[in-house]
Amino acid sequence: MEKNKYQFKKSEGKTRLFMTLSTIFVTLSIFFIAFTKWALVTFGDLDFEQYLFTIAGPNTGTPKEMYIKVAIIIGIVILLIALIMVGIYYFVRQQMYINKKSEGKRVQVLSMPIRKIIITCVITIFFGFSIYYTNTNLKISTYLLMGESEFIEGHYIEPTKDNVTFPEKKKNLVYIFLESFESTYFSKELGGGSDVNLMPEMTKLLQEPGAINFSHQEGLGGLRQIYGSTYSIAGMFAQQSGLPFKVPGDGNQYGISNNFIPGAKILGDILHDEGYNLQFLAGADGGFGGVDNMYYTHGDFDVFDYVRAKEEGKIPADYMVWWGYEDKKLYEYSKEFMDELSQKDEPFAIVIETIDSHFPGGYTDESCSTEFDQPYMNSIKCVDKLTADFIRDIQKEPYYEDTVIVVMGDHLSMDQEYFKTIDSNYERTVFNAFLNVDQTIIDQANHQNRNGSAIDVFPTILRSMGVNIKGHRLGLGADLYSNQDTLIERYGQEHVHEELKKNSIFYMDEFLEQRYEE
Repeated sequence: MEKNKYQFKKSEGKTRLFMTLSTIFVTLSIFFIAFTKWALVTFGDLDFEQYLFTIAGPNTGTPKEMYIKVAIIIGIVILLIALIMVGIYYFVRQQMYINKKSEGKRVQVLSMPIRKIIITCVITIFFGFSIYYTNTNLKISTYLLMGESEFIEGHYIEPTKDNVTFPEKKKNLVYIFLESFESTYFSKELGGGSDVNLMPEMTKLLQEPGAINFSHQEGLGGLRQIYGSTYSIAGMFAQQSGLPFKVPGDGNQYGISNNFIPGAKILGDILHDEGYNLQFLAGADGGFGGVDNMYYTHGDFDVFDYVRAKEEGKIPADYMVWWGYEDKKLYEYSKEFMDELSQKDEPFAIVIETIDSHFPGGYTDESCSTEFDQPYMNSIKCVDKLTADFIRDIQKEPYYEDTVIVVMGDHLSMDQEYFKTIDSNYERTVFNAFLNVDQTIIDQANHQNRNGSAIDVFPTILRSMGVNIKGHRLGLGADLYSNQDTLIERYGQEHVHEELKKNSIFYMDEFLEQRYEE
């Protein structure tokens, strides 16, 4: 009797372990599928490295709405799992037995070992499918099995005093990053993909003397997006360094003080060495993605972000609009800093990161119209107006004569809803506008049918400021005013994209590892 009781308990324990493991694998399977679907719907088709940085990188300042959305998704997944598990339990339970009314008892149809084998096979297939689905769509194995390449080492040109020469009278720089801005927002007649022109004010500015737009086509256009420049911090770094943004094993190290790709010499370092006063402003928490640390590490910028705005009483302690404070305030604060910087003897450079046009849907300032049914269209047109108003204010100032203005999209938009209305065959490119550039420099440029990218912005900005660049190349980029072929023009966009994705020992040793001066 004791022996039978022991055997029963032992059998019951094995069954519980089997059900627990089955539940775990079903849970993981559903989570993998749900997370992958959410990632694709939210962000679109991206490289796995971007997802990795989103998870592992510095996330300070992420709006609570983002966490709420994630929590809702997790809650839905848990509920779905519970419902499925209950359904499977009752289904299996019904299949285990058949009622024989004639004998008045329930009889097992299948033995326990056979039932476990069937359940194991079903769960294994389901789990295998979830792994395949996640891996295929998020490109995990492509990232993990990436080969090595010497492409970066073979084409990199380091900025030095010998190949970068500033003019005697140095130009100021106003560098505006427009969140998710691309040439798609121009009307189709102008070369864009929209039925209406969502950037009428930037269009007017581009028609003025001293203005130029580098286009991939005959009409207004933009720069092609390549690996290492597909999200905000990546786009900013690539444009200011001529290098792709690569994520190390611990992406969170980008949030550690003075440890943001410390070996690279980028725009801020060059301007700092030339005696510029440097300012960076953002309407969000600068700690997100390690953005503030990039500017601290490279040029020791004075950083003014959402956190500092609260500390200095610019906004109330509990103020929160969109990701922090809205672009209208951002431009007001930027103008105040510029008026102050312009009174000093040294030249200045101010970098501004906008946020209103961030996906999903963007934010439309209350001062702007809401003429479109699509919220994102209202947001884009509003940012266009606010930016142009800001530039018009600068044009009225005495220091404008010696100031170059660069307006760049940081990357292509990830807003999935709006782009459902755009022709899928339209070639999307990153917006760019260089304003108040010396006309003699512009006259040298072939600015249409150029295949440039974020890495070419680095030398092009310096040339816009009247800086002479020996060989017209810096980093991996080419000065777009020159006749030098960009890497895309030389090798093709796909080849460059694939080579930059690969592991680079040179990149790791030269840029990610701290280099000390002898």
